[in-house]
Amino acid sequence: MLSIFTWCISKEKDMNLCLILLVALFTTCYSITNRTLVTMQVFSSRSNPQWHLEGEERTNFLTIVKDLYKNYKNCDQKTYKLGYTGFRVVDSQNNKCLHVVNSKPAETFLLESYMRRNNGEEKLIEHIKDSIQSGIKTFHSPNPTFTPLVINPVRRVGPDNVTVYSPERWKGLEEGFNNCYNYASDVCTYHFSSPGLGSGKEFTVVSCEDVWPASIRDGLVPLSNKTSPPFRNQPKLGHYVSLVIWPETDFHWYRKDLGGFWSHKPGNIEVRDVDASGNKIADPDKADIKPYTEICGYYIAIPSKLKLN
Repeated sequence: MLSIFTWCISKEKDMNLCLILLVALFTTCYSITNRTLVTMQVFSSRSNPQWHLEGEERTNFLTIVKDLYKNYKNCDQKTYKLGYTGFRVVDSQNNKCLHVVNSKPAETFLLESYMRRNNGEEKLIEHIKDSIQSGIKTFHSPNPTFTPLVINPVRRVGPDNVTVYSPERWKGLEEGFNNCYNYASDVCTYHFSSPGLGSGKEFTVVSCEDVWPASIRDGLVPLSNKTSPPFRNQPKLGHYVSLVIWPETDFHWYRKDLGGFWSHKPGNIEVRDVDASGNKIADPDKADIKPYTEICGYYIAIPSKLKLN
């Protein structure tokens, strides 16, 4: 703003034009520095919805959550739950990341804000309303995670054998910029990979009938459709993965580790080896995976042969 003012004075420009430029710049700066970024934490396979609160809507929201800021906890509150786990909120005035969860007035306000911007999605909205009413069990992380900016990341492909559960391999960049499909396949692309996209024909409907063949086109070897095969031994080449579906909403993936249990990575958050109830996963078919209610089937993933985008 100062440079524009100096330019106007030094060059003896039309002051009406300069005034218009200064007002426009001030308005832009004010709107950028007086808004609240909201992220709905809900999906595993795709980026979570984001939008800004501004003006009266922002003021009303900050009034509702003022007590939450008094008892501030960072965004690294954890939960084993899948699906909706709250909202992440960052306001431009303090840049604090607030996890809005188990606060019905604030969550309801943000859900209504989302609904004003998005039509349809009845099943998603119903799921979120039910979760807000029932509450979500969380625990606070003493070690907040930080995801830095990705600058020319290098694609990383895991070995073609079963590996030990190693969540530390999926921290930082790997955690923030890879999804469940990346983790289960053990192919780190620093981009939310989508079944079929890497092989030229992405799935179009979130259903077993569409995502199952799309992932086969990417190179996954199908083992058993819908039902769990007898996992007596680990495969000689590759590792087992499983696809589950939240009908018409989202998909999620699991992979079997060397210890015999399964692990997974919901969206852009941390890897875990427990289900939504906090129990070890002996088989996704027998685990708490709600709201993912359909087991599509099981495959063998051989990382070096996969075509993930």
